Amino acid sequence: MNVYSYDRRIQASAHEPLYGYDSMEKSYLVDDYPYGRQLRCRIRYWLEKSPSKGFRFVSQTEDPRTKRWNNPKKSTYSRFAANMYLDEQHHVVWRGLSEYSSGPEVLDFVKSFPQSDFSLLKPFVLKKIQFLTHYADGKVKMTVNGVPQDLSEEDQGRTRKEIEAWEEAAKHLH
Repeated sequence: MNVYSYDRRIQASAHEPLYGYDSMEKSYLVDDYPYGRQLRCRIRYWLEKSPSKGFRFVSQTEDPRTKRWNNPKKSTYSRFAANMYLDEQHHVVWRGLSEYSSGPEVLDFVKSFPQSDFSLLKPFVLKKIQFLTHYADGKVKMTVNGVPQDLSEEDQGRTRKEIEAWEEAAKHLH
């Protein structure tokens, strides 16, 4: 392990965000990574962005015998936002947001990774707030077997709490 990697691991705090690693050329490099049972290699990580699909995590190892990079391994896309970070064991991991993320999850993400690329997330958050507001006000209704359903007071309260989380998240977007 080189000195830079060693120093980086000692200084890293739990959940240290990793920003700016958005291509193979600008990847986060780890010099000492297991390759099989006995060999060690280098591995690099980055996030790919597609305007139509979102973000995905990519890793690529280097064959220690030939010093050639293997084919990259790519995750599935997270539609609206993603960020890599170092966990408690100083391993590179990532988190992403999709259309299934809740308001509290989005809020936690934008607070945890304030320098992330929010270009795909911001329009979604604004539309989500608009939809939930209309839903809570009864302007938009769920339909079951062709019958529009009114929200119970309990469901309205939950929806209003969800709106608060989305609105707080919107304040943190740049």
